Amino acid sequence: MVEYRAPASVARRLADELGRHGVVVTIDDDVHAMLTDLPTTDLWR
Repeated sequence: MVEYRAPASVARRLADELGRHGVVVTIDDDVHAMLTDLPTTDLWR
């Protein structure tokens, strides 16, 4: 399991794309300072 922080629109786009490849993505609102920003956020905007 990996956890990252990303804007909601980016998280949805990433989840849709990874879901096409059988990857399960869970999006939640439990964002805290310990989470690292998604490294490729700009690519998903």
